[in-house]
Amino acid sequence: PVLVRRVPQRALVEASPRQLYSFGVEAQDPNGDALQYRWTIDGELQPDERGPTMKRRLDEGAVIAVTVDDGRGGELVERWQVEVVDRATGG
Repeated sequence: PVLVRRVPQRALVEASPRQLYSFGVEAQDPNGDALQYRWTIDGELQPDERGPTMKRRLDEGAVIAVTVDDGRGGELVERWQVEVVDRATGG
């Protein structure tokens, strides 16, 4: 698979506590193979997330990752490092 676009674009995301954030990728397979998506938070599989986007409220920092697989050995991995910053308390 080839990455077309990712949201957010930056690898480091500063998040506010309890705010809903959306992560996503747009990918294409040069051979036209169907793509499958596996999302993880800090390495833990999120089995209910199987599409190209994931929405989450985060109360603490985490690494969000998606693996896009074409079922024939081709794989694309995108990651975001999320830092939760409570601007009300300064940290």
